[in-house]
Amino acid sequence: MAHAMERLNTDDQLMIESTINRKLERAAESLGTAAGTAVAKSREFVSLLGERADILRHRAERVGEEKPLQLLAVLAGLFACAGVATRLWRANRNA
Repeated sequence: MAHAMERLNTDDQLMIESTINRKLERAAESLGTAAGTAVAKSREFVSLLGERADILRHRAERVGEEKPLQLLAVLAGLFACAGVATRLWRANRNA
């Protein structure tokens, strides 16, 4: 009788272990698929960023060639604002 109970417990353990293994295999497969999709999407995103950077670079070059004085005025204004903001920040930090 004890031998039969031990055999049932062993059979139950094997069944539980095989179920766990199948679940782990499915989870690993899903994870692999998700990782592959993430890599593909990140490559697509990097490619799109490169295209957008090229477009922006060409626009900037065109503006620099067509309207150099306006470009200099905008840059001077930006740097003046940055200088004032930095000075205010430093004054508040040291106070």
